[in-house]
Amino acid sequence: MTTDASQSTDELSAPQDIQCNVTFENKSHKSGTAIIFQKYPDEYMPVVSLAWLAQHSSSNSNTEFNWQLSYCFVWTQSNCLEPGVIFEPAQVYSCDPYDNNSIILGPHGFGQIRDSGQRDTLTIATEASIPHSGYGAGFGMAGAATFVAIVQPNMTFQVKARPEYWIALGNFEKGEVLDRSISNAAQIGIDPGRTSYKVTLNPDNTWTIKLR
Repeated sequence: MTTDASQSTDELSAPQDIQCNVTFENKSHKSGTAIIFQKYPDEYMPVVSLAWLAQHSSSNSNTEFNWQLSYCFVWTQSNCLEPGVIFEPAQVYSCDPYDNNSIILGPHGFGQIRDSGQRDTLTIATEASIPHSGYGAGFGMAGAATFVAIVQPNMTFQVKARPEYWIALGNFEKGEVLDRSISNAAQIGIDPGRTSYKVTLNPDNTWTIKLR
């Protein structure tokens, strides 16, 4: 893979109105579904990534991905987050990492949203009354879930609003729980100061990533 920009992220998170764009140029000999997915930056709990943005991509074609850096909380009544399962949220609740960034998850869904006082973070706190290993919950962007985990009663699930962005081509469905080791995926260095990229999958299946 070649790239003309650092893959590290800025120290500041993004305002909600920032627009992002990735042009995917498929120069490979393969057709399939191009996905952009996010990775959780820490590994202290079993978080799974989802096929967040997904579009069909034919060989020798271009595909556009456009989205806004707007965050949300998500949850579902399911305890199965195995690879290949489609995550279907029961509720999507908009939030802001600078202000309304903390929410309670109870047995009937999300409750009151509030400001945690911790800028640049998103927090889900579960009530004691939710079932053990019965709910999946996590975070999303642009109205769609990005990564989730099975949550337990009296648990705090907190992340920094600095996700890693990755792209891959294969047989995927939007919302699908992804395997932890996706072959031939490439990281895109999107952050508030770098929001537009051209990403090329070359005929030899290597990647070229160019900041625009």
